[in-house]
Amino acid sequence: MILRWFPLPIIRLHTGLSDEAIRELYRQHHDVPPPASALPDVADLLGTTATARQASNFLSHYVRLTQSTAYRRVDVNALIVSHDLHLASRDPHTTEPTTIAAAWVLARELRSRAISFVSCECGRDHVVHKEVAAASSCPHCGASLAKGRSSVHDHTWRDNTAVDRAVRVS
Repeated sequence: MILRWFPLPIIRLHTGLSDEAIRELYRQHHDVPPPASALPDVADLLGTTATARQASNFLSHYVRLTQSTAYRRVDVNALIVSHDLHLASRDPHTTEPTTIAAAWVLARELRSRAISFVSCECGRDHVVHKEVAAASSCPHCGASLAKGRSSVHDHTWRDNTAVDRAVRVS
């Protein structure tokens, strides 16, 4: 987590290490103190078409890797792999990628069920947050989204037996 520049509070939460121990490990590995501890606001992560597209890209990878556990806990290992996939699959000529701290916030919001997936006619899913005004168009294709459309759908995943399952996100 330190090698990936996670903020101190996230490392403390997942490892139980003291702030001083984390700071010392940061100094050993990076020769600098840990990054700022303030986590990004979810409204900033979903507030524009570009950021909603980035968040949707990351969370699609994350849900595929974690399957149904994405809705029960934040899986740091899957979060790191999903973040790598997100970085590899994004268009480098678009906005900045989702940071590791932002990825953790998105995973936390998904776990708490504040985020849900919306399907578009283009066949791509994107995320909306129950406390952030939903976009009127798909962040992937720009198509207008129908008013009154449910923002909740079954997000499928495949278990170890290769059987498709559906996880109800609500």
